[in-house]
Amino acid sequence: MKVEVENLSGHFKKVKIEVPPEKVNGHIQDYYKNLQKEVTLRGFRKGKAPMAMVKEAYADTATSKIMREIVESHLSDALREHSFLPISVPQIDVERLVESAPFVFTAIFENTPPVELKEYSGFKAPKFDVTLCEDEIEKTLENIRGQMAKFEAAIPGTPLEIGHIAQLDYEGTNLAGEVVPEASEKDSFVEIGSGVLFKDFEQQILGMKVGESRSFSVSFPEAKGDDDHTPVSGKTLSFKADLKDLRTKSLPAWNDEMVKSIGPFQNFDELKMRVVDDLRQHKEQQHKRDLQEQVVNWLIEKNPVDVPETMMNSQLEQLAVDAGIQLSKMGLDEKAIEERLKEWGSEMQERASRQVKASLLLSAISRKENIQADDEDIRQKILRMAQNGGRSPKQVWEELQQRGLVDGLVRQLTELKALDWVTERVHLG
Repeated sequence: MKVEVENLSGHFKKVKIEVPPEKVNGHIQDYYKNLQKEVTLRGFRKGKAPMAMVKEAYADTATSKIMREIVESHLSDALREHSFLPISVPQIDVERLVESAPFVFTAIFENTPPVELKEYSGFKAPKFDVTLCEDEIEKTLENIRGQMAKFEAAIPGTPLEIGHIAQLDYEGTNLAGEVVPEASEKDSFVEIGSGVLFKDFEQQILGMKVGESRSFSVSFPEAKGDDDHTPVSGKTLSFKADLKDLRTKSLPAWNDEMVKSIGPFQNFDELKMRVVDDLRQHKEQQHKRDLQEQVVNWLIEKNPVDVPETMMNSQLEQLAVDAGIQLSKMGLDEKAIEERLKEWGSEMQERASRQVKASLLLSAISRKENIQADDEDIRQKILRMAQNGGRSPKQVWEELQQRGLVDGLVRQLTELKALDWVTERVHLG
């Protein structure tokens, strides 16, 4: 097999492969021998038709299948020989298939860019304190008690205060006077002071009485990170709010009977112990996520890597799809979603670039350190997907196979294991 490689723009490659005649004949003969065993031609029992008749009967369909077999076999050999890792589906151009003659085809694809791992172990971060303060525990317990609360209509003329349950209509508009769906609600029931509403918004509606309307403006802070971003981050919106109803909340007293109604607890102390354990676990998980975020930023800073066009476009498309689904759930129509995605263009570019760089670096680390997702990792992931989607593990697995997503899932799990590997080697202190 003769292989010629041409470097195109960026990280694109053009690979020309010439398969020698003897290999071509071998593929042709093997294909027709296997076909001869399976077909039934008129006048002959299954598997007994002469080869010449089989070739004549199936020549039209056989040629394309034989070429596909030759391409798949020899392209994989060529990629392995030159250590190529395509990140785009190769575009194949074939010449005619002629028996006892060389078969030539070309493949154009974007190759994974070279990744030079300069520094990927030994990141330093402050030591994490898992100590819980009494206020955190008390707040969680009060939230639990709040779920058992009873609500009664407020006395007419009662001004809105922290702790009240308000039924609100409010509409937010931007500087151009356009309604912002994410900042607008009808018949919204919310507990004032619970953190559901933005604090500055709440301050503007305190003291309102049922039937009253108010107009005011609220400036929202810039997002601190990708996960903190909302459609109103960094914007100033004008609001019109109407208070339609007001209710007061009556909290039950802590006692064994009330505690038993919450869950498998005999007394308040058992409930508190569970709350402490859950809070500590949540705090540790949040710390791990924050630490992983820092680790990824550090890896990207210490190990510069090119962003391949194919991966960038694919990641941008996925971000746009995810954002579009969320915006649709918020009630935006197709035109509004398109406009919103345009507004987020530069931000999505930055996010996509970061995610692609992280993926390339973690893949390189997994190869260098022989890290690979195993069957148990895949099984656990399938179980979680099944539980979250209300389906059986078998259904999830079959869907992944049908959609060709198994390799992507394995790659994702492998990258997460590589990230865990780096995170476990962080120096805390």
